[in-house]
Amino acid sequence: MIRVENLTKIYSSQSGSTIASDNINISFKDNGFYVILGKSGCGKTTLLNILSGIDSYDDGHIYTDNIGAQTKCDIGEFNSKQLDEYRNLKVGIIFQSYNLISEMNVYDNLRLVLELQEWENNDNREQYIDENIRNILKTVGLGGYEKRKISQLSGGEQQRVAIARILLKQPDIILADEPTGNLDIKTGTVILDLLKKISKDHLVIMVSHDRDSTFKYADEVICMEDGRVVDSINNKTGEYLYSFVINCDQKKERVENLSKHDMQKKISEYVEENESVSITDITKKSIPDKIETTTDEMVRNNTCTKKMRKKYSLHLSFSFLWQHKMRLFFTIVMLSFSMALMFVATYAGFYDKNEMIDKYLTENKTIMIPASTSSSYEDDFYEIHEDTYKKGKGFFELLSNKMVDDKVAIGRYLKEQFVVNKSIDEYADVTLFFLKDNCYPSLKSGNTTCGDSEIIISDYIAHVLSVKEGDTVTCSLLGECKIVGIAETDYVKNRLAEKLLRENTDEFFEYKCCMEYFAVYTSEKNLESCIKNNKTIEMQAANFTIKKRSEYFENYVKYNGISNIEGLKLLKGRMPIKDDECVVSIEFAEESRISIDKFEELSYNFQDIHDTNYNGYYSYLMNMSVLFENGIKVVGICENNDSDDMADIIISDTIWDKLKNEYYNYYRCDYIICPKPDTDFYNMLVKSDNNKVSYNEPAIERIVDFDNTSKSIRPILFLILALIVGINVIMIGTFINISINENKQNIGILRALGVTMKDCIAIFDVEFIIIYVMSMLFGIGLVYIINNRVNDLYIEGLSSVEFDIVNVNLKILATVIMIELVVNRLSVKIPISKLNRKKTIECIRKNY
Repeated sequence: MIRVENLTKIYSSQSGSTIASDNINISFKDNGFYVILGKSGCGKTTLLNILSGIDSYDDGHIYTDNIGAQTKCDIGEFNSKQLDEYRNLKVGIIFQSYNLISEMNVYDNLRLVLELQEWENNDNREQYIDENIRNILKTVGLGGYEKRKISQLSGGEQQRVAIARILLKQPDIILADEPTGNLDIKTGTVILDLLKKISKDHLVIMVSHDRDSTFKYADEVICMEDGRVVDSINNKTGEYLYSFVINCDQKKERVENLSKHDMQKKISEYVEENESVSITDITKKSIPDKIETTTDEMVRNNTCTKKMRKKYSLHLSFSFLWQHKMRLFFTIVMLSFSMALMFVATYAGFYDKNEMIDKYLTENKTIMIPASTSSSYEDDFYEIHEDTYKKGKGFFELLSNKMVDDKVAIGRYLKEQFVVNKSIDEYADVTLFFLKDNCYPSLKSGNTTCGDSEIIISDYIAHVLSVKEGDTVTCSLLGECKIVGIAETDYVKNRLAEKLLRENTDEFFEYKCCMEYFAVYTSEKNLESCIKNNKTIEMQAANFTIKKRSEYFENYVKYNGISNIEGLKLLKGRMPIKDDECVVSIEFAEESRISIDKFEELSYNFQDIHDTNYNGYYSYLMNMSVLFENGIKVVGICENNDSDDMADIIISDTIWDKLKNEYYNYYRCDYIICPKPDTDFYNMLVKSDNNKVSYNEPAIERIVDFDNTSKSIRPILFLILALIVGINVIMIGTFINISINENKQNIGILRALGVTMKDCIAIFDVEFIIIYVMSMLFGIGLVYIINNRVNDLYIEGLSSVEFDIVNVNLKILATVIMIELVVNRLSVKIPISKLNRKKTIECIRKNY
């Protein structure tokens, strides 16, 4: 039973207020066919919408029975959950425009109402649902239409599907809004007959403006004008249909199965047109009590509201999404690209070169890396000078104090001529390494340590020069040495001989030739032999006669000690006595414009090349001003001789020993870092950065180049990142907003059937998840493609090595995915919150 008391509904607009329901009072029994009759705009549809719970009202009360645990309730006091339960269990609505979900077929439209209900006898649920859908379609004359699309049905067929949906639902109250308004007469009659039958066991309230149909079928007619109930007519037709024969003016007509009201109306028509009318052969028969069903399982016990299953939400989401496949595809593609670009921008913006170098060094089991540092200064003409250097006392002290620990050692290396059996016809330019014993490379054979005058050579040198372990060879820097080991390389696998023959080399190949294939290793202790065996040192920035700064740094002169030169013949002056005195060769004197005929002792000063004004720029050169603090005096000129020991400048033995030790220990060789196999490369690299130590290795240099490029464009990357986030918000928010607007009527239909707003929102949440997951999968694929392409570009030209400039950092990838999730989820909040505030009637009416 429904009882309406003092119901008032007012619509407000810019043009003013309209009273749609004006203090209505009316009651409806538990069954029967009630028709609300009136002209368009009189408020009858508004009353029906209010009774169904899809629209609200401003004043009054609507009482109904048995909703959930409540036995008597006022609809106006229902919360959202109670309204959903009321629409789900109590009320079934037949709309004039059918309001079927066009994206679903007939079967799924009907199944939907059963998905929202739970009942006590829930065994064999799927079989029950399937059988009853098929049976109810037969009942409404649509047997076999289960898989038909809604668009393939006529208006009458769609209305019958809508009625079948209500019959499956088994509500107590059926509300029909002009269900025959868009149908032909024949189909409309079928629908009204069906509703009449339903009204025997259910309360049917129909809105109509057709007086003939109203009085033919209604048990009670409620007349409305201007939002008010002006009359209520009891039109109970009884339990029978009448058949009879009408006789008039020599004419006879047989009339079948009319209600009492229609029979009286028919007779009245004949009486008005004829003078003599008689009725004969009157018979009557009972009206069927209810719709016949083909199964006994139609009755469900203790029915209650059920939350929509995720599976069905997913089904609805796919149905809604698939309406606009191209837009879906475009959105997924754009989000995939934005996700990939977000990863690239984030990765490049927070690029960690040390991570990549660490990966490279670890994978290649690197044991030696040439080291360097850089410096710059501004000269008097405001020109910036920048350079790197790989040796020098200052650099050695930096490495010793900041880089060396129990896992990292310092080595030295230089280019040297390697002679076999003292025959100058058989030699090779090699890289001579002075290493600690535990820093040697892996050996193919021999000892892992080198004693005095002992060396280890690469297997390629051994192959080319036909020498083996135990042979004696001569090195111009070390003298005679014994081969005690053969270092293993990959020269065969790397086709070294073929590449050298064809000159098919690259930057990394040349590096390996220098550091591995043409390598000779010895102990750092044998550096002492270099100091003993070499008597002449060619020095840069050591010509004290040059005053011009640029020429001073570009000039080279040879130094030696007095005792090293046999048969030295003095032409002018005297031999050095003090440490700050020297003699020069006649050739040097001539080049330096030192007078020979009128020779007199001359004093000079060396330029301080380690002055703070140079900011360490010339630290790789030996600073002669330190050895000769008080300057140097030329006290004699000697004759040139053809000896290899002859020098341009001859100094005292004391100073010579200091110069030679300083030079060979710090300025003759370049430095190399020697990490042990279990070294923490990453920590070593961090310390290198902190102390401005770089590594001169092609792969490392390219990684550093990429890092420098990333740093230079970092502000642009962060701007791109912000733009991508903004685009994502707009894109996914717009997509969901459009989807909600396009499916607003479907949402209204679902809400009218009793689907909770939470479940409706879940449909679009699932849409978001589908779009998000698909875009993330495609985006991850793009990330890997971009990653591989960047690596290919940066290692192009380095065919001899495999390494990664970038990698798919899983932490950053996971962070980007989470950012995408949070940003995109927030972007759909606005359209979903708007949807959450909408009334059911607002959703159903497209142009509300």
